[in-house]
Amino acid sequence: MTLSIMKSLQSRIFILFIFLLLCVQLMSFYSTYQANNKSEVAQLNNKLLTAKQVFEAQFISRSYYLSAYAKTVARDHALKSLIEDDVKSLLSALDNHRKRIDANFAIAINTSGKIVGELVTFKNNNNENKPKVGIEQGKQFKHLDWLETETSEQLYPLSNNLYQLSLAPLKSGTRIIGWIGFGYVLNEDLANELAKITNVNVSFLLKNKINHNLSLLASSQSIDVFSNTLLSEILSNKNESYIASQFYLGTVDSDELIALVFKSKVDILKSVKADWGQFVLLFLLTLLFSLISAYVISASITRPVKSLITQVKSIAQGNYDKTVSIENSHELMQLANEFNHMKTSVVTREKMISHRAYHDPLTDLPNRNSLIKTLKYKQERATPFVVFQVNIRRIKEVNDTLGHKIGDKVIIEVANRLKLSQLQCELFHLGADEFILLSEDLSIENSLSVLSQNLEPLFEINNLSLHLQYAIGTALFPDHIDTDATDLLKKSDVAMQYAKKNKKLHQLYDRQFDFNTVERLHLINSLKTAIEQDQLVLFYQPKMSLNTMKISHVEALVRWKHPINGLIPPDAFISIAEQTGQMDSLTRWVTKEAITQYLIWQKKNINIKIAINISAENLKDKSYSDFVIALKNDNNIADHEITLEVTEDAVLSDPAQATEVLTYLKSHGFKLSIDDYGTGYSSLAQLKQLPVQELKIDKSFVQQLMQNKDDQIIVRSTIELAHNMGLSVVAEGIEDERTLLWLKEHNCELAQGYFISRPIEAHLFETWLKECPYALEKEGKWLSL
Repeated sequence: MTLSIMKSLQSRIFILFIFLLLCVQLMSFYSTYQANNKSEVAQLNNKLLTAKQVFEAQFISRSYYLSAYAKTVARDHALKSLIEDDVKSLLSALDNHRKRIDANFAIAINTSGKIVGELVTFKNNNNENKPKVGIEQGKQFKHLDWLETETSEQLYPLSNNLYQLSLAPLKSGTRIIGWIGFGYVLNEDLANELAKITNVNVSFLLKNKINHNLSLLASSQSIDVFSNTLLSEILSNKNESYIASQFYLGTVDSDELIALVFKSKVDILKSVKADWGQFVLLFLLTLLFSLISAYVISASITRPVKSLITQVKSIAQGNYDKTVSIENSHELMQLANEFNHMKTSVVTREKMISHRAYHDPLTDLPNRNSLIKTLKYKQERATPFVVFQVNIRRIKEVNDTLGHKIGDKVIIEVANRLKLSQLQCELFHLGADEFILLSEDLSIENSLSVLSQNLEPLFEINNLSLHLQYAIGTALFPDHIDTDATDLLKKSDVAMQYAKKNKKLHQLYDRQFDFNTVERLHLINSLKTAIEQDQLVLFYQPKMSLNTMKISHVEALVRWKHPINGLIPPDAFISIAEQTGQMDSLTRWVTKEAITQYLIWQKKNINIKIAINISAENLKDKSYSDFVIALKNDNNIADHEITLEVTEDAVLSDPAQATEVLTYLKSHGFKLSIDDYGTGYSSLAQLKQLPVQELKIDKSFVQQLMQNKDDQIIVRSTIELAHNMGLSVVAEGIEDERTLLWLKEHNCELAQGYFISRPIEAHLFETWLKECPYALEKEGKWLSL
């Protein structure tokens, strides 16, 4: 019976199919088993690789973020002024900056290496981070070698904590005046955060360089769960129950900081084991019910899957222009469509990331990264070009006075005007108030003319009319290059700073400027000696009364007769005095010398009133006021014989304090004058609150008065409004007779400028006064005007 069945064709076919099915299933089982094993290994490796990449990206991102933020804060002019100021103000400023990035640590170091400000955070009862003064406050910074580089990213141990720290220098010009730093603590919170992102365990270990002993700094798991012995086994890959990877983060004293990412293989492969059991069950069911149809169906599915894999691999290699397409399989067609959508999203995201990396978010103009690439490209081409660095002045005052929204609108409007200019150039925005233009048109004057036409008109924003001043520095390629084209940024910035300092619209870079930087260091070291050893001298510039056309006043202007460098103008050392804290002593010297000269002239019957410049430093308290009042009273000087001139910026830096001190001076018979009016953002309405009697129009509005109708409108309206508020007006910068007569016609009280006389020494002034057409001798006395 059995033999007859075996001889049956139907039985043979059936047995053959069973045999084939068994062979196929066994082969399938074996292949799946091997694939599952490979899948286990791949999952383990991929899990670890992904975790390590994510961890490194997060850690590097934190470091970059700290570094970028420290550099940004280092440009804060307010913070620079506090580095040598009282500790309370400095710590408050540090805490404000720390809060913005939720840093756990902030530090400020002066040029002598002393820690003048240190803040660390601690957890209060509500588990909130609160700042407190660090234990090293006022002590010497232990790692002075860290301060020798432009930026420093270090691991900083403090009070059983370890901080990821980034330091950046505070600069005044090119001079370093201190360092500022921010840091994040490496603790369990960070380990837990990274563990949550990577889905593996994260531990920070300190490994002794000598004996290789390990100590656990922080971990995402409880210290009780993972002993040092177990961590050591995991670290050395001796424990096969875990997969792990380690990488070096830095050195802390005699230890190495190591990050260890690891996870139990059992946890990772739970899903794989569960899938394996389901597969065995599926295999048995398939063996019973699939027969020949299983093979046919599997073959029909395998073909489109392989096609899908081939196409996906091509896209993975960067061929984004290809589209995945599958036919004869509805499910795989849906998968292909979803993959195409994913590919489109990836391409869009990559384009967005690339755009953000090379464009400024506010103006959408190319940023510094794009500028560096362009400069290198132009250097390779070796085609001559010009770098224009445009600085929009007083943007900080606009932000402080009108708000950052208005400030942003001003920046956007400047960018739009530069875009619409007729210049054939490439435009970049480096942030805040700085723009860069690259032009292959070497006719600088023509380019400056176009820029002026675009930037001069008033800015109409939110019903406000703003007249912005700007300064432009230029550098040429290849004339001003040292090593590579990026040098031109520094050169154009030096030129721009020179233009700002000297109140010029434009300045072409001159290599002499670098020499002047060295000279400035010499002046810093010599200024105190100059004050103490009477190397300073006063020059006097006459002021003419436009009512009588006679000389009635002089302004005392300080000069430095350097024993080596000769006569040095005030622009070269006044800023040094302000930055080095010598402004008060300098002003006191000028005041005493000017009053002494006034008394000498009085004895000679030369009745000339004297104006003396005072600084913002002299308005901070009443010590200078008491000094000058004592001089006046001791010498019995009549009221209003001495005029004290204070700049608009000095008054507006602290209006309440300035008002108090100026009122005190006025009550003791001094005439008060606002100098350089028009260079700031104050209005006459603001100045109305000050106890001043005189307003001095800045020379920038007067020097081109007869050629510039806008300047005429500004000067005329300022004179009228000042008179309406009971203020007399002085105009400085008069360089021709037409300007003098125009000011007389419009009722300006006093005039000053090179047309009348340059500043001259006292004995030369006396000679000049005898010979000039603006004074008369009557009955042995100079005419008192």
